[in-house]
Amino acid sequence: MVESIRPAAAPAGGVGRRALVTRAFRLEWLLGAWWIDGVTALALVYVLVKEGREAWQGEECCDAETP
Repeated sequence: MVESIRPAAAPAGGVGRRALVTRAFRLEWLLGAWWIDGVTALALVYVLVKEGREAWQGEECCDAETP
């Protein structure tokens, strides 16, 4: 019998990245600040490098049990 495939839980960092980009869009729209795109890109690089290092070191991304 084929078991159903469940999608993996989203890592906690995914929500933070989405919020960062959403806030950047809002600030750019409200203030008309063109430079916010660059600042957001630098912040995303920091977050992605941090998550990459954690993944490389084998740290868990969430508290979900693995089979």
